[in-house]
Amino acid sequence: MITFFENSIVNTVSMQSAEPSSKTGQPCPEFVELTSDDVRKLIEDEENKNTMKKTLSDVQKFERFLLNKGEKKAIYQIEPDLLDEYVANFILSVRKADGAEYEPTSIRNIVSSLDRKLKRHKYPFRLIAEQTNAFQLTRDALRAKTKSLKRLGKGNKPLKASPITDEEINMLYEKKILGPSSAASLPNTVWINNCIQFGLRGTKENHDLRWGDVELKTSSSGLEYLALNERQTKTRTGSNIKDIRDVTPKMFAMPEDIERCPVHAYKQYAVQRPTDFCTSDDPFYIAPRTSSQSHVYDHEKWFVKMKLGEKKLGGLLKKMASDGGLDSNKRITNHSTRKHLVQKLRDSGIAPTDMMQISGHKNIQSIMNYSEMSEEKHQQCSRILSKVRQQPTSTITGPESSVSQLDNVIDKENRQENLYLPHPRLPQMLENVQPPSSTTVNSISVVNDNISLNTQMNSLFAGAVLNIQHFNINMN
Repeated sequence: MITFFENSIVNTVSMQSAEPSSKTGQPCPEFVELTSDDVRKLIEDEENKNTMKKTLSDVQKFERFLLNKGEKKAIYQIEPDLLDEYVANFILSVRKADGAEYEPTSIRNIVSSLDRKLKRHKYPFRLIAEQTNAFQLTRDALRAKTKSLKRLGKGNKPLKASPITDEEINMLYEKKILGPSSAASLPNTVWINNCIQFGLRGTKENHDLRWGDVELKTSSSGLEYLALNERQTKTRTGSNIKDIRDVTPKMFAMPEDIERCPVHAYKQYAVQRPTDFCTSDDPFYIAPRTSSQSHVYDHEKWFVKMKLGEKKLGGLLKKMASDGGLDSNKRITNHSTRKHLVQKLRDSGIAPTDMMQISGHKNIQSIMNYSEMSEEKHQQCSRILSKVRQQPTSTITGPESSVSQLDNVIDKENRQENLYLPHPRLPQMLENVQPPSSTTVNSISVVNDNISLNTQMNSLFAGAVLNIQHFNINMN
């Protein structure tokens, strides 16, 4: 129950809030005046630009298909049953501009674009969700098309980026494409450090970065490090206020290797920036000086007050790979840095949950999708599979020959290799096994002279793993 005193406070606050607009006729500074168009524009501005472009392109492609069928209605004005037939026919008949088949993922993405368009116009059904029987023909056509394309050899992601390797990064340092020593190599170095150690995506997230987002700090042990104040990312858009990184991304100094030290590169980058272009809201990446700008800016600085373009950042690693003479048959893009991050941590035995804190991934499955077998391990597996181990086929004819053959087998296969023991009859079969005497003897008594050595070894040593060098066995 509200008391008289509480009611008086509420009335007073309400009068004070209304006072500025009533006395001056000006809008209250506590609120911003917005129209309905302003609201819609703000919502559109916060949508992913690449998704919007993709949706528009795919919808226009489908509209051309509808016109070819004599249908002039907008997609969201067509009846569900008829639209189901149209979309199913479209899925099975659509091709690239050159007549080639799309990849299965591309077909799926086109259907998703159509689904987004319908959702935006409050269409009563979804194309892909199986909550109702609506658009069942569309879903069946999509599955059939995917299987058909896979049979043709599609669906293996031929354009996926490969992780850049340590050897390739070393080559870029050796050729001075990376390093803190010049205006050309310094931005490359800072960028690749931010991608690998902060887990930033190569283009948009780096382009949105501001100078104040990266702070130079010192740990309790006196070691300098850089900490990132993360902005909006692809997976953390801000729509969920609780969805933030649990661990602040950091990169620490390496005093023992100044050339590769990320903190040293950052400090050098800070020194070479214009002094009046280092506020918190200034862009992080700025353009290097050209000869035509030498008469305008301070000659001592390597960089000028001009933000580096998103397109320039988008092709940064590809240009580095070309300038450094890296393998042209290998697909290296900005995405290769994040793959390098995950691959290197995985090869070093870092737990996937810890890797997520560095890379910014939200689930372990995404980590596993990024990780793949390295070329070195693939070569190792190939060499192992190429070797054919020769198995002994001779037959034991007596105790002496059996001992001799057993010694030959052990020498050939190496006494330190694992021998496999049976179960569940292992305890009974080893009741008569005696520990080795002080004088090392390799002997074995065999009752059945017609049993092959291979058969004995397989029957006796198949199951558990033991390392056996010297033993006495009596088999009754």
